[in-house]
Amino acid sequence: MLQAMYQAIPVVLLLLATGRWMTSAGAAVECPPINLAELQSKRDYRSALAGVERGPDSDWQKLRTAEVNHFNENVRTLTKGQSVSHPGGDLMFILGIFPNHAPALELLVRLAVRENALKPRGVGTPVPCTLQRAVAFRPEDPQPRMLYGIYLARIGENDEAIKQLETAEKAAPDDANVLYNLGLLYLGKKNYDKAMGYAQRAYERGFPLPGLKNKLRSAGKWKDGD
Repeated sequence: MLQAMYQAIPVVLLLLATGRWMTSAGAAVECPPINLAELQSKRDYRSALAGVERGPDSDWQKLRTAEVNHFNENVRTLTKGQSVSHPGGDLMFILGIFPNHAPALELLVRLAVRENALKPRGVGTPVPCTLQRAVAFRPEDPQPRMLYGIYLARIGENDEAIKQLETAEKAAPDDANVLYNLGLLYLGKKNYDKAMGYAQRAYERGFPLPGLKNKLRSAGKWKDGD
């Protein structure tokens, strides 16, 4: 179940990238200092998902237990909470154990966009702080950086969004979703050469939806056969 959802992130992010922009949620927020020693005591989502060790005290088992109790269909569709009233509370529980849990981070961004809020219902920590924490936990993991970049773009911080996405690109140069969203951001800056380059790379890697291509075509930059 989880692996399938993880692979579905690109389509979801496309919807985020082309939807309405956040307004009041873009207000400045000062995040508390990150306690790196405390943070490094948390569990890595990627290694837990791989499940090399599957004993009763393994990270794989802890991930399975957390998702059984806090990541049912209602939470995954942001309909309602599983252990609490609002899905944000369940997402934050999972992220408290697995800070780089990519599906939970993606849903948290979607929830922030839907409610146009720094702290959606059930979420005690501002969303950008949770994303910063995920990046600090595993700087080499491209997924939290990509999601942080998407969030920054949604609140109008496009230059910082590009920095995060370009760092994610270095770690995952073939990630079509990273490439696609960089193309969108450079298109917004009217840097058509970079937008075209990222668009071509994204589509060569199978990005499924034509929004960026259509925008470039409308700007007279994309020709059929490119």
